[in-house]
Amino acid sequence: MRKFLDISLKAGRKYHNAKGQAKFIEYLMTVIFSMLVLVALSTMIRTFYENALKASITQSIDQLASQVSNEIVKYYQFAKEIKMQPKANSSLLLYETTLKLPATISSRNYEIILATSNPFWISITVSNISGVNMTPVTRTSGAKVIVRTTQTPIVSVEKDIPNVELDVEGGLQNGVGATLRYYKFNTGNAVYNMVVLGEYDILTKITGVT
Repeated sequence: MRKFLDISLKAGRKYHNAKGQAKFIEYLMTVIFSMLVLVALSTMIRTFYENALKASITQSIDQLASQVSNEIVKYYQFAKEIKMQPKANSSLLLYETTLKLPATISSRNYEIILATSNPFWISITVSNISGVNMTPVTRTSGAKVIVRTTQTPIVSVEKDIPNVELDVEGGLQNGVGATLRYYKFNTGNAVYNMVVLGEYDILTKITGVT
């Protein structure tokens, strides 16, 4: 009788141990599954947020690029009616205005750059834009406005400046120094139109940004 009870007790303990282990494994699997669901859900939310933020930034910088491009076209049409010409190896300021630009785009820093299509100037001029002894340049065609964020997410938009025969240069960051100036300059061989953005006084001829 005692032997039978010992066998029964041992079997009972084994049964309870096995049952306890099964519950522990079930609990552990539930925890792991819940963690996987949370990770997947967090990833989905983060991806949605990043895509929404990038779309918002893209829309904002596209509008900003269009604003700058439209301003240049407007003053180009205005300057075409001015008949004054600069003297040889000098420049003539035809128009100057200050653009209203935001300090940030979706709380991100940004920059605006004006670029002219190739061929580009090989050398920097030896004087400022209102000085003399300017280096002769190669005539170019085509111009564009480049706006891009300088913080993650990096978003860049390039906007062509349509229907203008002029060169562009300069740039700014975060809306600081948002001065747009329209010049005519005479290299001694020919007269060219130039739009300068920002506090620049050396002609460098930016053709693109990488």
